[in-house]
Amino acid sequence: MTFTKNFDKEHYAKEQQDRMKEIQERIKNIGKNFEVNPDLISEYYEFASQFYNYSPNNIKLILSQNPYATFIGSFKSYKDKGYSVKKGEEGLKILVPVTVTLFQSNGKWVKISEASPSQKKQIKNHEIETETVQRFKIGTVFDISQTTIPKEMYPKFFTTGYPSQQHAVVYEGVKEYCEKELHCPVSVTDLRSISLYGHYIPSKHIIELNNRLDDSRRLEVLLHEMSHAILHQDQKENSKKFIQQIEFEADSLAIMMQNKFGFELSDSSKRHLSGQFKVLSQSKDFNFDDILKNVSEYFKKHIDPLTNYVESNLQLQENKPLNPSHSDKNTIQDYCRLVSADKNIERNPEAVL
Repeated sequence: MTFTKNFDKEHYAKEQQDRMKEIQERIKNIGKNFEVNPDLISEYYEFASQFYNYSPNNIKLILSQNPYATFIGSFKSYKDKGYSVKKGEEGLKILVPVTVTLFQSNGKWVKISEASPSQKKQIKNHEIETETVQRFKIGTVFDISQTTIPKEMYPKFFTTGYPSQQHAVVYEGVKEYCEKELHCPVSVTDLRSISLYGHYIPSKHIIELNNRLDDSRRLEVLLHEMSHAILHQDQKENSKKFIQQIEFEADSLAIMMQNKFGFELSDSSKRHLSGQFKVLSQSKDFNFDDILKNVSEYFKKHIDPLTNYVESNLQLQENKPLNPSHSDKNTIQDYCRLVSADKNIERNPEAVL
């Protein structure tokens, strides 16, 4: 902002304060809406998977202003990419963290920018105590639809998942990530059930998937069980939680993972998530914001390296010469694994679905 002689600093500060209150009210209202209608939580997680570099509060803000946003950036970020925001477009307001240094003046903490010349000299000579704190200012971002980026270029900025024809290869990439990065073996075996799709066993830190699943369902279930493996390996920590919280946490992370990979959330999954929330919300110890923050941090930590494994597998598949015996070889390997598996396997009571 360019300051002129007519600039009213106090009026501007009051205006910013009012806007900040409005933004905080928006965030609170989203939280209240979750309590009134828990089904909205699944929509939040699906939406959040697209904006994982933003805080849960900023995701709430973006959702409240444009629930159809797909990719957002600042005016400068689009300009740096060689594009611009269309004239007349109204941006979305978010909270931007800023570091502010304060100093003691007459018993109050004041911003250094408001210090007198003599005070600044004292601050420089460390004669006045200072403290650095984090505060927030209001920032503006725009959805990709509000820019001059042509539609054919959208896939360069965000993806909508993987087609079903690629799910077998994508599954191998996710499996490899589980085994190499999470050190969690994944096996496809006979679970002696048509309703049990898979489970994670914390005591063994392994994932078992039903051999009756097709490629797409196998990938979807693996993403859910991998969420358990990421969140719930620590049995001591698990013992402090209700089973509903364990399931709610895994459902939350799994929804973000599955949405990122292009799976549409089923009505039964939505009901399961909202059902867990209704039970948990009765407990005075339940802190939904803590779970939102925790799940978002884990998603942010794992999604990029996980995607790298998947993309590497897809790239290898594209560059691999045609081999007529390749599919037969996979079939034989699958058969050998099934034959060597314990046919009398019992479902482990410690397993987490």
